Amino acid sequence: MRDEASGRDSSLSPHPFIIGSVTVQTPTPAATEQGPSFTLNDLLIYAAKQQASDLHLKPMRPPLVRIHGKLVPIKTEPLKPADLEKMLLPILNRPQREKFDTVQSVDFGYGVPGVARFRANLYMQRGTVGAVFRRIPIQILGIDALELPLAIRDLSHIPDGLVLVHPGTESDFLAPLPIGVIPGLGPKTEERLRLMGVRTVGDLAGHETQRLIQALGPGGAMLQRLADGRDRSPVDGSRPAKTLSAETTFEQDVTEVDQLEAALRELVDRVAERLRADGVRARTVYVKLKLPDFRQVSRQVSRTSPTDDADAIFRAARTALEKSHVESRPVRLIGVGLSGLVHPQPDLQLNLFD
Repeated sequence: MRDEASGRDSSLSPHPFIIGSVTVQTPTPAATEQGPSFTLNDLLIYAAKQQASDLHLKPMRPPLVRIHGKLVPIKTEPLKPADLEKMLLPILNRPQREKFDTVQSVDFGYGVPGVARFRANLYMQRGTVGAVFRRIPIQILGIDALELPLAIRDLSHIPDGLVLVHPGTESDFLAPLPIGVIPGLGPKTEERLRLMGVRTVGDLAGHETQRLIQALGPGGAMLQRLADGRDRSPVDGSRPAKTLSAETTFEQDVTEVDQLEAALRELVDRVAERLRADGVRARTVYVKLKLPDFRQVSRQVSRTSPTDDADAIFRAARTALEKSHVESRPVRLIGVGLSGLVHPQPDLQLNLFD
């Protein structure tokens, strides 16, 4: 089977293929009573050969590879729960297996020598094992190769959204960017600055401080420090996250509800994986849509009890999508988010006399 969008073959051919210095005899798709004839590494090598960004393994479904943002099934028999356990659990070391047994989810690195490395997530859902393997890009763009303002406006075009800023170059990095990228700078303040002739971050950093304070109050000096790459706020990673979200921008505007729901399902799977990895559950599910004229539509659905179940979250997200009433209007971006997060309570050791 050939994926029309990518032109790549999505079936497991019985013919060998070569990646780097590794020659692999790709398995035939037929599964036997003893389990599938292919291994996890066979699937990962195949995914790398197809330049897929990730591989999804779910019970009672064929393996899925993501090519150009679209999940494509590999032409083979669905994987049985017992097959997935035999394929996935042996790759965990002892600490990883203990964490998986405790919180029913574990993240770790996994590599196929000579082929690629992957970020892996194994999770337990409804009593069965599933997994996602995301390929780590081998080539990372250097800072000199990036068009920095474009990189800030649309990080989705950069592998993993990664931009490297060397120490001491922060102000040079920020200078050409529009002032709207500064955190906490709202539309009214932006308009006021534009009337003062301040349009870029560099303009703001070089503006007379006293004039900024007269126009904006004490916050003017704070915005100028941020424009110069100086922030006195301490980094505090101890507070739990209040929301989790994921979104995707379509290469072409989408009008079909089926395509929107398919993208929504992928996003839900991603945020549900993060929920399970952190041992968190969510009460509220919201869906965000961006239209071609950059207007945003957002709707949410709240549950009576928190959950980390991907199917339950998807049902709520689909309801929120229906409430958005976009009908046949084209959609450029779709996102899903979770709030009302319920974090696990730490174990407390009571005082002897409590």
